[in-house]
Amino acid sequence: MARNLAQIFEQIRLKQISNRGRMTLAVALLAGAPLLFYGLVQYSNVKTEIDNSTFTRGRVIKTMQVEGGFFPMVRLETTQGAVRFTDRAGSQEPEFRDGEIVEVVFPQYEPQRGRIYSWKRVWLIPTLTVLGGALPLIIGVVVMLFIERKRVS
Repeated sequence: MARNLAQIFEQIRLKQISNRGRMTLAVALLAGAPLLFYGLVQYSNVKTEIDNSTFTRGRVIKTMQVEGGFFPMVRLETTQGAVRFTDRAGSQEPEFRDGEIVEVVFPQYEPQRGRIYSWKRVWLIPTLTVLGGALPLIIGVVVMLFIERKRVS
């Protein structure tokens, strides 16, 4: 098995991939690259936003139901006074109790653009987008290796 993989990688290095292997990689690249690129841009934007933001604690004052989703309204104290915002990430069920203390992140001079800071609310969508783009590429490489292994054998 290891010897076959070594031969396949040697062929790849020498650019001796069959047309079928090349087509498999091309389809995988066309299917996954745009979503992978978009996910990496999303990740970069979120990371930049978080790196340039202020962290504090806020209190959920109520949860509003809008168009089938539940969105928590949070109140926090800043140097400019009390600020309220509605978190932009909703859920199908109320996720927070009224009065619950939550971690909040907001742009330094725009606390009204705050959001509740949790992995699910901040990083889930960029992570799923990157994985959605990487999956076709991974599958394509595995299928291409399988095709080339059969050809070498």
